[in-house]
Amino acid sequence: MLIRIIGGLMICASSALIGFYLGERGKRRLTELTEFKKSLNVLKAEMEFAKHPLEVAFANTAENTTGATQTFYESAARLLISGTSAADAWQQSALHLKSSSLAAEDAESLSRISSVFTAMDKGAREAAFKMAVDYIDAKTQFLVPENIKMQKMYRGLGILCGLLIVVTLL
Repeated sequence: MLIRIIGGLMICASSALIGFYLGERGKRRLTELTEFKKSLNVLKAEMEFAKHPLEVAFANTAENTTGATQTFYESAARLLISGTSAADAWQQSALHLKSSSLAAEDAESLSRISSVFTAMDKGAREAAFKMAVDYIDAKTQFLVPENIKMQKMYRGLGILCGLLIVVTLL
C-alpha cells in the first residue's frame, strides 16, 4: 500500500512538473522576443552612429545579448567574415532561431529584415528596423495576456492529468 502511495505521489509530481514546464514556454518566448528587440536597437546604433562594418556590428551586438539571440549574431558575424553576403548571413543565422523558444512565425518574420543590409537608402533601412520592432511590440502585446491564460491552463492540466492517472491506476 505504501508503494502505491509513493508511486501515486511521484506520478502527480512528475505530471505537475511537465505542466509547469509547458506553461513556462510562452514566458521564454516573450523573453527572447524582448531580447531580440533590444539587439535590433543595439545593431541599429552600431550601424548608424558607430559606423562599424557589419561583422563588427554583429559581433558587438552578440556581446550585448544572451541566449538564442547571441548565438544568432555570433553566427551572422562568422558567416560575414567567411565571405557570405550580409543578407544571406542574416537569413542563414535565422535558422538558429527556429531551434529556440521562438515560434516558427517569429523566426520567419525576423529573417525578412535582411532587406536592411541590401538597401542603400537610409529611409528603407529605418523602415525595415521599425517594421521588425513593431512586429515584436505587437506580438508581445498579444502574448502577455495569452501567456497568463496558457500558464494557468498548463499548470492545472498537469496536476489534473496526474490525479487522473493515479485514480485510474488505483
